[in-house]
Formats: sequence, structure tokens, C-alpha cells
Amino acid sequence: AGVMRFSACGRMMRRIAWPQSMPSARAPSHWPGSIDWMPPREITSAFAYTPTGLPWDGPLTTLINGMQGGLAHAMLATVAVAEIGCDTELLSHVHGISRLHAASLGDALVGRRLLVEEGDTFRCAHPIIARVVRDGLSPLRRREVHRSLALTLQGLTSASGDDTKAGVIALHADRGGERGPAYQAAVAASRI
Repeated sequence: AGVMRFSACGRMMRRIAWPQSMPSARAPSHWPGSIDWMPPREITSAFAYTPTGLPWDGPLTTLINGMQGGLAHAMLATVAVAEIGCDTELLSHVHGISRLHAASLGDALVGRRLLVEEGDTFRCAHPIIARVVRDGLSPLRRREVHRSLALTLQGLTSASGDDTKAGVIALHADRGGERGPAYQAAVAASRI
């Protein structure tokens, strides 16, 4: 079996959803209620994309920009830049707040459907949300968030002697401009 082209897949889905026995019915140009699927023309303008079924009106950037300057936006930026799940201990160390405060801010962002809770960690609810948040940060701020994540993860893992996150530390240290810690973490990751 070969790879099905996008247009062939769309035709097949329309046939399944809109049988030929209904000649007056026309298949919709988009599928309402689908958060994960975007028409190709909207992929190029993800900033204006508003997923259906979410609790806000208008573009995603309007919601995110309305939070700027606050600790909730800073925490959302940290989770988006981290690209991995962030637990409350990591978030509390990065932002200088208690774990309870980090958990309550995370719950508020989960309530806004910007983050999801997976086990003991928070991550962005959708890759588009993470991308919009990251793209909204200045290069200097993004670099400083990477640096802060690298140094915090290094401190937390060195206390426990756990080297399983050495590759993540190396990535964030490199993107944060910390060449020494990036090299040390990369060497530690190569030994795992």
C-alpha cells in the first residue's frame, strides 16, 4: 500500500461523512470540533488560527498577549520553551515561587486550556500554543529562559545524582549561551 495523498484522504473522508445518497448535502470545507486538524491555508498563518471548541474568541495571540507581564505568562513561556513537561519543582526554582504557587498557576493555565497536566508535569496543550508563545518572546528573553532552565535542571539533578536529563540540560545550556555547562552535560549524556 502506498502513501495516501492529502487530497485523496479528504475525498475519502467526505465520502464516509457525506454519502452520495444525500445529493443536496455538501461536505463542509473544514471539520468543526476538530482541534488537531487545520486547513493548509491556515498552517501558514498559525497566529490567526483559533481552534474550535476552546473557551476564547478570536486569535490565540489575543489570549496570550492579554496575559503578558504577569507570572502566569512567564510560566507559560517557560513551559513552551522547555518543550518537555515541567514539574512544579522546576517551575518553582525557575520563577522563585513556592511549589504550591507554581501548581496553582499551572492549574489556572490548564483551566484556560493552554497547558495540560500529564502525571506530575505541565506541558503546552497543543504544539501551536507552544509555537505562538515561543515566537512571541524576544530572542534575548528566549535565550535567558533556556539559560535559566539549564542552570536549574543542572542544580536539581546534581543534588540527586541523576544524569538522565543531561541531554536536555545540554540542549538548554547551548541555546542559553552557556558553553561550559553545555559541554559538560553533553559529555555526561554520552555516557548514559
